[in-house]
Amino acid sequence: MRGERYLGIILTVIALELAWIGVKEASPGVSAQSAVTRVVVAGSDAPITVTADVPLPVRPVPYTPSERPGE
Repeated sequence: MRGERYLGIILTVIALELAWIGVKEASPGVSAQSAVTRVVVAGSDAPITVTADVPLPVRPVPYTPSERPGE
């Protein structure tokens, strides 16, 4: 009897923890960008600072294979 009761308590605790993890992960917190991000493009003699008042579109670029990439 003691073993069955112990096993029941342990399985109940495990079930409660799994339920808590499921509830917690079901709706993750969302945080938006609060300020404009500073972007610096380097690679020239002087860094170039780019600012934008509106969000910049992000588009996928299709892969086009070539024999000599970069040319």
